[in-house]
Amino acid sequence: MSPEYLVELAKLQDDAPPVDWAEAIEVIESELGQPVDSIFIRFNRQPLAAASIGQVHAAGLPDDTDVIVKHHGPRAN
Repeated sequence: MSPEYLVELAKLQDDAPPVDWAEAIEVIESELGQPVDSIFIRFNRQPLAAASIGQVHAAGLPDDTDVIVKHHGPRAN
């Protein structure tokens, strides 16, 4: 592939706008089966990174362990 195509295709992997918090929390809670507040003592609404396959958020467990939560965004119907 030409360099121009490679540059544009790379953007699909690591340069995506973040999913809206309301949509993100719906997906996360659906996957975990319970509210985020009942699992984590802190959960950063601002993603650390967003890409075409998902985004990641910093969070903390009740024992104060720092974790990263990855989700894939809203599912298509």
